[in-house]
Amino acid sequence: MTKNFYKGFTKLFLSVLLVSGFSAFGQTTVYYDQFTTSTTDNPLGITSASAGSTLTNPVSGVSYSTATSATQLPACKLNGNVSPTNQLIITPVGAATADQKGATTVSGVLSSFTAPYNTKLSSNGGLVSWTVNMRNSRSTGMTAIENAFQTEVGSTTMATILCASDNLATTAGSSTKGWALALTGSGTPISANKITLGHFSNGLNGVELFTPIITSPDMPYTSYFNIKVTYNPANNTWTLYVNQVGTSFVNPKTTEPTLVGSVVNATNTTVTMSHFMFLYNHSGSNNAQWDNFSATVDA
Repeated sequence: MTKNFYKGFTKLFLSVLLVSGFSAFGQTTVYYDQFTTSTTDNPLGITSASAGSTLTNPVSGVSYSTATSATQLPACKLNGNVSPTNQLIITPVGAATADQKGATTVSGVLSSFTAPYNTKLSSNGGLVSWTVNMRNSRSTGMTAIENAFQTEVGSTTMATILCASDNLATTAGSSTKGWALALTGSGTPISANKITLGHFSNGLNGVELFTPIITSPDMPYTSYFNIKVTYNPANNTWTLYVNQVGTSFVNPKTTEPTLVGSVVNATNTTVTMSHFMFLYNHSGSNNAQWDNFSATVDA
């Protein structure tokens, strides 16, 4: 009878452990913005803010801070019924290239991410994943990655800053630390664009401040990039997924892009982060587009 009791207890314990194990590996969406605007709350279908003021999503209620170094303030928009629809778009304005040159950011605070996200990457209890769509309307290549963040000389690049230690990444001489996805040119001369995952420890305003760790294959200039990044705090492994399909974005949160590669890198993973950002270094009138930004944590 004692033997049967222990056998029953063991089965019960293993059952509880199994159930607990499945619960531990559940995935929680801690942030998700599809940049959708409501025609009920916003009959014109557009919310817009000149860089330097606040941009608020009328559906999610999320507010983003905007800033720029351009002499004329770019428009930062959430497009509803105007093509392209339901995206975050930064459009430089001005009569001349000199007016349109600068770095513009739309930033949010990581305190808006829900539990169980930890602002210190290495302290998360499971795999951290981000998804985003990125595109630039420029019909020629972006600036090569070595010079992509030279704001003063008119470089052209886009970045999704997954996490940053403050919101001063584009300030000259900044000590901002973080991780980002950069959309830059590829080849000598530039013949395509690519997506690169990397880190930075002295902001993103200068030469070779961004350290690439994984880079996608070359893709056409005006590609609609579908991107996913994961970070595993158990072993500091970063993984990048990228593809481009057709003439519109495919939501990478629901349709996983193509695996590019994985790298172990612990840089800045023990730093407490405070912001995420959408950055556009521009020197012309072409716009930058983002969609479907999300973050999830397995815990």
